[in-house]
Amino acid sequence: MSSSPPHARAAGVEFDAKMISLNDMLSGRAEARLSGSQRPMFKSVGSALQDVIVAELAFERAVEQGRAIELPAIFRAKQV
Repeated sequence: MSSSPPHARAAGVEFDAKMISLNDMLSGRAEARLSGSQRPMFKSVGSALQDVIVAELAFERAVEQGRAIELPAIFRAKQV
């Protein structure tokens, strides 16, 4: 079965040759395929925990590369 989105398949757009797993992208195993890409894109569907983890990894790398800084934040529980 194709992993292309159903609406793309219906329109005749082929994504399978362009898709890379998130694991391969983050581990560096897809480096050769990404070298010609200007902006790799990750599409997450229905997994909030995965979104949080990816955001944390992206933020950590951005801080390591000097592209972001961590701001002080204070979180307080609200009494209900």
